[in-house]
Parts: sequence; C-alpha cells; structure tokens
Amino acid sequence: MDFVLSEAQKELQRRAAELVERECLPLEAEFPDGFDPLSLPVDRINSIKEEVIKAGLNSLSTHKKYGGQGLGIVEKCLVREQFSKAELVFMHPNLFSVGMEPPENVWTDGTEYEQQKFFIPAVKGGRTFNFCFWSRKGDTYVINGVKRWTESFESHGLNDSGFVIVYAKTNPGAGYHGISSFIVEYGTPGMKESR
Repeated sequence: MDFVLSEAQKELQRRAAELVERECLPLEAEFPDGFDPLSLPVDRINSIKEEVIKAGLNSLSTHKKYGGQGLGIVEKCLVREQFSKAELVFMHPNLFSVGMEPPENVWTDGTEYEQQKFFIPAVKGGRTFNFCFWSRKGDTYVINGVKRWTESFESHGLNDSGFVIVYAKTNPGAGYHGISSFIVEYGTPGMKESR
C-alpha cells in the first residue's frame, strides 16, 4: 500500500499550515497567559473564517454539489492535523463549525427545504451549527433536558444563524435505526443558553 502523499494532498496540507501560521497563531500570541476564545472580537474571528473558506479548507468531505470540497478522509485529516496546532480553531464555535460538516444523513434523509435553509448555508459558512444528543421521553417529540459542553452561539452574535442537530431515540427497539435527527433553530421557544 502506498502511503506517499500526492502533490494535491501536499498542497492542501501546505495551505492549511500557512493559514494557521498567518492567521491563528499571531492572534493566540496576543494572549501569552492563555485566552478565552469566547472573548475574542467577532470581526477578527469572521476574518479568519473568511480566510478558511477562501483557502478551500471548509467542508472538506461534503460533496461538491452541496458546496463542499468533495475530498476524502485523508485530506480531511491532513487539514485537521494543521488546524490542531491552533487552539483557536477548535475552541471557537464560529471557526470550528467551518471545519465540521453536516452529517451524511442530512443529505440522504433531509428534505430539500432543510438542505437549502440549513445545511447548504452551513457548508458555505453562512450558518453555524452544533450537535446535541438526547432520548425520547413519553409518546411525543418534546425535546427536554440539558446539553452540556456545547459552544455558545449567543456570546458570538450567532443567534440569527445558529442551529443544532438533535439526535433522539424515537424507536428504542430498532437499535441505531431508531435514532432520528431534529433541527432546532437558535431562539426556538424553550431553548435557552447558560454558562
């Protein structure tokens, strides 16, 4: 088996390394005692996000017809390896979601409306999203409970563009086939954020 990177893969790796070196590490260096990514100026974060998209480093494995790069897992790992050198990319929800992609089931099971309103804008960087997991309770689809360790949308001014994909067990007897996904837009009544 050949483990030598192709020229295209090396180029992708180089672009990711250069972006981290040029955009992320200098910003982190301004906080020698550590920084709270949630306190960073929104305009600087958005500037880095635009650079990630301009460099073609967003939505790496999403199919091109949905606005992604259409690349494989090796390419995704090469970019993630470079991104991991900057804490900023993995700690800030507006940047992390650029590299994170909607799961495959949204393209196979999602409606055209859902794809156009939520997922294609997320792939292109216009919407921010996160994941939540919960179980069904009772005989209705009322999602309740607390999701911990989910990044903040509110503190980044992403209320208008944020949404979460909630995975819930809707048919416990069907194993993993009994898991459904729900789109919950930020600001839906009953949804609140706290630190």
